[in-house]
Amino acid sequence: MSSKAKKAPNKPGKTAQPIEERSRKAPRASEAGDHVIVPERLQRERTAPKAAESVEGRYVYGIIENRENAGFGKTGIGGSNETVYTVPHGDIAAVVSKTTVFIFDPTRENALAHEHVIENVMKTHTIIPMSFGTVFRTDDDIREVLRSIYPSLKDVLKQMS
Repeated sequence: MSSKAKKAPNKPGKTAQPIEERSRKAPRASEAGDHVIVPERLQRERTAPKAAESVEGRYVYGIIENRENAGFGKTGIGGSNETVYTVPHGDIAAVVSKTTVFIFDPTRENALAHEHVIENVMKTHTIIPMSFGTVFRTDDDIREVLRSIYPSLKDVLKQMS
């Protein structure tokens, strides 16, 4: 290839660079060393909101049959040591803990905390586990979901027990 830059096809006014010059602009991953550059936008998205700007929510671990409020200790997700309790609707309830509303990173610690709560509940109840990271804003929002899919939840709980 000649040392002169050629016009890029379909891009008037722009010149194409030889491959050798383009590859020198940014190091390959293997050449970059141990440093990983994360765009600022992604850094903000992956961190929990500050206390002043956080919105309280409820992390949902699963659904059980239960007519009254129940507690399952202080084993909530995210290292928060929040009390795990139930939000009842009729004879079923969601097992929840208070948290801030944000997307939980699926770290080993968070996944194990989620699993630990479910295992703890399984000692005394049949539970329909929820997916990791299920967060609602309020107890009323949870009750609304329980109400809207109540027959299906009862059917699944009956089949599981």
